[in-house]
Amino acid sequence: MENDNNIQIVDMEGISFLAHNGVDRKILSKVISGNDLLRLLCNEWLPYIECHKCGRWKTCQYAALPHPANPHRSLEKQCGVAEQALSVFLNAGLPHLTEVSEKIKMEFLDAAFYLTQYVFQSEQTVGNFLDSDIVSYYGEYSPLIVSNLKYLRRYMDGLCSSLRHISEFRSTQSVLLVEGESELRFLKRMVTSSMAGFRYHEYDTYSGTGNRINKRIQMLLNHYHAKGYDVYLQIDADGKNFKQVSDSAAESLGLKPERIFAFTRDFETSIPRNIAIKALSILLNQEPSKINGAWTTENTSAGIKQVLAELAPKTSLNDIKVELAHTLGDLLASDYTWYENEAFMNSELGRFLSFVQNI
Repeated sequence: MENDNNIQIVDMEGISFLAHNGVDRKILSKVISGNDLLRLLCNEWLPYIECHKCGRWKTCQYAALPHPANPHRSLEKQCGVAEQALSVFLNAGLPHLTEVSEKIKMEFLDAAFYLTQYVFQSEQTVGNFLDSDIVSYYGEYSPLIVSNLKYLRRYMDGLCSSLRHISEFRSTQSVLLVEGESELRFLKRMVTSSMAGFRYHEYDTYSGTGNRINKRIQMLLNHYHAKGYDVYLQIDADGKNFKQVSDSAAESLGLKPERIFAFTRDFETSIPRNIAIKALSILLNQEPSKINGAWTTENTSAGIKQVLAELAPKTSLNDIKVELAHTLGDLLASDYTWYENEAFMNSELGRFLSFVQNI
């Protein structure tokens, strides 16, 4: 074993852990030291391999020695990179497990399995397509080497799902579910602003109509919770009492009210007039003064419809709403002063962006 660290002893007696196939489970039958736990898990999860068959053999610091009878081959050993990763993980996590439930200990060992498999499989997969000899060996099937990376997702998903139960690892990522394609396009453009409040979240849409919306939201909630995500939600109140709408959604979906943002009516209505005029000027290739002259109402959605009726009578709001959101996102992503503008931050769109940044 490469690692000489003295891993802390924690009582894991009776705790189950995943077998090498990732399905069956085995039971730890006695209290063992951290180093003995490392050895036990390595022997269960890591096969003995010939390092020369891995594309990283020539550069890996953990590689086995060359075979004495053939310097072009290696001796067999367990993957040193995966073993080191497991050792570091146990060192980091075991001290936090002294006063936790058996379930948390089991989740920790499950996370250790997924991490070990992720490192082991990714080392081999990445190593293979970095080695020109291995790529050449597969010939016309060589693109499949890269496509094998897709199988690594299950290990990362499993790792994040298990670690969400252990706060010290802070592994939980956030996802915001939005009502439609317009909101999704807008937020994805905001990601290009490089502001940290937008870059580190995932975004998805539950777009749908009628009674199917709640079923769609619930399906996505279950999907992301199973992967270890913290889920946030944006909804439209459509002119109803938005607090009642938000509280009702929180109760029916099992979300905390503070994780839900409700537009008073919809996304388009939340856009401040001056910014909507800039976006429409770009979309319709018209002077802002002409856009402003056609706009006679306080409601943004109604104002946009007025502008379209006069300057682009064959175009409806539904026809341009996604492109409008895209253009709006571009405008705000390129202007770093909006968050210092008190009037904008007090607008509904400003409050929505503040909600997203504070997720």
